[in-house]
Amino acid sequence: MYYFIVLYLCNFLDLTIGNGIFPLLPVYAAQFGATPGLIGIYLACANIAIVLGSILGGWLSDHLQKRKLLYIICTILNMFLFFLVGRVTSIWQLILITAIIWFAGGIKLTMLLTLLGLYVKKSKRRSAFLILTLTGTFGVIVGGHTFGLIADIWSYPSLFNIIGLSMVLLLGLTFFIREIRIQKKTNSENQGIGIAAFPKVFYKFLLINTVAGIGASIFVVGRSIVMYNLNLTSTNISHTSAIGAIVSVPLILTINWLFNHFSHKKFLVIALALEFLFLIILGNATSLWHFWLGSILRS
Repeated sequence: MYYFIVLYLCNFLDLTIGNGIFPLLPVYAAQFGATPGLIGIYLACANIAIVLGSILGGWLSDHLQKRKLLYIICTILNMFLFFLVGRVTSIWQLILITAIIWFAGGIKLTMLLTLLGLYVKKSKRRSAFLILTLTGTFGVIVGGHTFGLIADIWSYPSLFNIIGLSMVLLLGLTFFIREIRIQKKTNSENQGIGIAAFPKVFYKFLLINTVAGIGASIFVVGRSIVMYNLNLTSTNISHTSAIGAIVSVPLILTINWLFNHFSHKKFLVIALALEFLFLIILGNATSLWHFWLGSILRS
């Protein structure tokens, strides 16, 4: 049982750091004179890096089966890189180091998800991953209520130093992770697995998810830039993210019931409509509560 608790704690700390710092990165980049366009490129590089890290993580997980070791290596790497982020002197150094951090983060996330899937029985996986989602949401809440405040009271370099030190706690937790090795499939077993194995509906959902992801990225980046230009503080930016996470908790807890009683297609249509609505709100926001409303809709 404690294996699950350890994985949930690791996920909580990882997502507290990742989701807590991500809305603040545009503000930090602006301190180096980055334009909104360059900030967009900066965060796009980070998003691409985490996708590539997740893909590589899946391959490494399958071929090396050293998931615990890979998680430890990436944690140590990110610990030193966060110390470096607070000491960069140019935007290009920031882009490079952030991309490496997010790349390693993608590998770490894949290791955690794979280990959780291996630990839990197939019949219990929905509940296990629901709890994992909740721990990540609580991470957003904690990061949102603390990171911006730390940056405002002390400084961004101090914030990154604290994040680097918090990695020591993550390393301590990894000693309680139990490695699991699974039997690899033979070539003959893998021959029937290919791109044709996915039904057409998979690609429709993939397209919808991609569009929604692009909208979400525009919202996070645009929100931080607009709030910064309105002279709102880092604390305001972080709290706005936390408010959206708080509102999403009841939805996460009732999502299974909702899916069993209402049409999935209707949910997708409503979600995309809300995505479009909060982009309109973002484009016309002039006050802090406008951003709170957009964050609530996005949740």
